[in-house]
Amino acid sequence: MTARLVVLVSSAGTNLQALLDACADPAYGAAVVAVGADRHGIEGLARAERAGIPTFVAQVSDFSSREHWDRAMADKVARVVLHTIDLTQGAVLETGCVYLVPLMERLDLPPHLSASTNPKSSTGRLDVFTRVITPH
Repeated sequence: MTARLVVLVSSAGTNLQALLDACADPAYGAAVVAVGADRHGIEGLARAERAGIPTFVAQVSDFSSREHWDRAMADKVARVVLHTIDLTQGAVLETGCVYLVPLMERLDLPPHLSASTNPKSSTGRLDVFTRVITPH
């Protein structure tokens, strides 16, 4: 089975390019089926377009709130989803599969402060890579 990947790019798309290169080998077992971004005119989208991969953009400034933007981005990703699973009763997640899980936490910083994220687990018990989409 080939895993279907939706890649969210934030700039040049170097991680996207690494995935495209890896996906060129059928043994890798994955294919990039769509690429999304939070703004137009970035090299990551151009890379996808050159590879013939559909793209989508949802700019935060086009929405009345961050929550509306979050829903719009999730809706765009959902259009290419093959399978969904309900985690409310627990589940065994398979190694090598990509899962899209909404982040339930939110940090509302004052305008004069900025922050960055770290994809590593703070407890060290989870092996998870998280792509955090921000409006900046």
